[in-house]
Amino acid sequence: MGLEEAIDLRIKYLDVYGDSALVVNQIKDALATLASMIVVKYCNKVPNLIVMSLDRLTHVFAVEEVKDEKPWYFDIKCFLQSQIYSSVASLKDKKTLRRLADNFYLNGDV
Repeated sequence: MGLEEAIDLRIKYLDVYGDSALVVNQIKDALATLASMIVVKYCNKVPNLIVMSLDRLTHVFAVEEVKDEKPWYFDIKCFLQSQIYSSVASLKDKKTLRRLADNFYLNGDV
């Protein structure tokens, strides 16, 4: 709400302080994206921005836990051993697996 008010008041420079680094960084990324999309016309006339908020809490969007007996690193270990993806892996899953696998290496079977 404070950011909406700052926009309404046409504030050009704004310092935002918060106690959650995650929230502050997400807001900075969002504001940077908005700033790059706005074209300022003569007399500092800026188009209206619509700031929306979610009506549901964040935990509503959480992914359900997958219950199996495999450890969290199972897919990464299999990929490092064989360089083969699971048959049910999507393109997004494959990209994520490659990115995660770059942070690990196998030493024997460990």
